[in-house]
Amino acid sequence: MLACEALSALDLNALSDKRAHREKYLNEKFGLKTTQSEVKGTCVNALRSFEPGEILLSTEPYAFVVNSDIAVSHCHNCLQNKKELRSCSGCKIARSHFFCDNVVPWFTFCRRYCGVECQKKSWSRWHRWECAVQGMIERELADLPFALADQARLIVRVLLCRGGDSKDQSKESYQVNFDDVSSMCEGPAAGGGDEAADRGLAQRVGRILARARSARPAPSDDEVVGLLRRFRANNFSVWDELILPLGQGVVPLGALLNHSCRPNAVLHYAPCSLRQTVRALRKIGAGEEVCHAYLDVAATTPKRRGALQAGYGFTCMCEECVAGPARDARLGDVDAALAHPAWLAATAAAAAAAEAEELRRAWQLMAGLHARWSFETPGLLGMVALASRRLQTLLELGDVEQAIEPCTLLVNSYREIYGQSHPMLGLQLYTLGNLFAEKGQNEQACKQLDEALHILTKTHGSESPLVIGLQSLIRDCK
Repeated sequence: MLACEALSALDLNALSDKRAHREKYLNEKFGLKTTQSEVKGTCVNALRSFEPGEILLSTEPYAFVVNSDIAVSHCHNCLQNKKELRSCSGCKIARSHFFCDNVVPWFTFCRRYCGVECQKKSWSRWHRWECAVQGMIERELADLPFALADQARLIVRVLLCRGGDSKDQSKESYQVNFDDVSSMCEGPAAGGGDEAADRGLAQRVGRILARARSARPAPSDDEVVGLLRRFRANNFSVWDELILPLGQGVVPLGALLNHSCRPNAVLHYAPCSLRQTVRALRKIGAGEEVCHAYLDVAATTPKRRGALQAGYGFTCMCEECVAGPARDARLGDVDAALAHPAWLAATAAAAAAAEAEELRRAWQLMAGLHARWSFETPGLLGMVALASRRLQTLLELGDVEQAIEPCTLLVNSYREIYGQSHPMLGLQLYTLGNLFAEKGQNEQACKQLDEALHILTKTHGSESPLVIGLQSLIRDCK
């Protein structure tokens, strides 16, 4: 039930029993416990010590949606990029009911799947409730920015399907249901306080749900606003093994974890199943709080704190933020660096390049800017942005030899920004090892790839397809 619905004594007792069962499950299955803090609210602490790479928590999303910007190319159930996708015929029928012209092609919102199995899974999970109103969903959300529309789609999915939740709890496992979703803490209004924007989105969601074939009455605007703010403060970006975003997900057990800009845990999503696994980044002692980073920590303290305040409604007081000023001077002002005329000219030239020679000239502009910034010291983040763009341009040109230099710079920068065991460092080392392998410098390749394997086995797990591919590359190099 939604938090703003009245709770009877029976409901309160059931919710209390469910939380006690959740606590026992966390204790016995994962060696974790929840505690309460006046400052942070719910915290998750270790009951025992954990070594780097050990699993701290593993759970499937309660619900998720594919990001709109990849919805035509990725399966809407497993979120995998597939060349051929089968479309739901019911969605096409629903579209013809809501659209009388052919301005908006049906494939912009029709659910799409990589095969029969994924289509069946999606139907049994939630699409059986959505299919008849898919056209209505897209008509109501068509003018919204992708991120906001995807958030609304996820709310519609959760509210349509909550009637099918299981209330049964086995002794060995824990069944997440809508009670867990509605119990998540609320975040701030849109934009840090735009009540009208939240109300407007709630009304759109309400109109969709009013047309749905559901035994449950449509929720009030207040209920939808409450859920929207819970999602804003607790939902996850679901990404692939390269940490590229695929969708948005509701993971109530994962949402129990708090944030730190110097995290001791990292998230991973299993390909196809999208199961969220939390692993230890470093050794965690008994009693220590388990935290992951809610955002990319490659930013100065004011930037991180501002983003956390706007998105989650709190001012971060982690050890990284408290010690911020000294490190911020080293990181520099990335916005000023990216507003530099030479940067704008170089990136504009690269974007407009239609032939290799034009792209080469754009790279030369970047190389000149790199030489200039080496003396002007715009800050580490500015140099990272430039190195990333230089590397991308050289890879597009197929210039492996020159690509090694900016890739090496990125590896060294990531060590300083993220630490020695972060997946971003592991992935960059993988890229650098690949470049050395392509040049036939196998000794150097193995050195980089071995370190990448050491990191990514801990962050992704030994059964990760990425890690298995990395192991194969190392064998070839040796």
